[in-house]
Amino acid sequence: MKNEHRVALAAETFDQLRFDADLVLNKLIKNMAEKDAMEGNVTIKIDVSLLQEYVPRPKEEQEKNGDTRRILKPKFEHKISSTMQIKDSKSGTSYSDTMEMVWDDDKKEYVLIPIRGAAQMSIFDFENKDPQ
Repeated sequence: MKNEHRVALAAETFDQLRFDADLVLNKLIKNMAEKDAMEGNVTIKIDVSLLQEYVPRPKEEQEKNGDTRRILKPKFEHKISSTMQIKDSKSGTSYSDTMEMVWDDDKKEYVLIPIRGAAQMSIFDFENKDPQ
């Protein structure tokens, strides 16, 4: 047939999908280069629906097969999305081998104070001396 269109990704039926995919892909690569992201992906989703209709038959077929015939019209909807992986993290430790955690009854919370009675004494040991 003269006006026949193939149902294939490489056919003109999906020209818009390929155009949109190229735009998303190029934008992803540009963003990755600008943001120093080394990984990304493009996802293409195609939803397919068949719409049923009844259309008149050609006059020469109507007497034998009825006035109408059922046809199916395909509907293709696409969504193209991209993501890039930018990982950023920081880690650290807060620790002092000269401090101990004790409950403060007045504040109703734990506080850190210099370790009392440690082998290595500091100038604060006398300030924090146990009242015993």
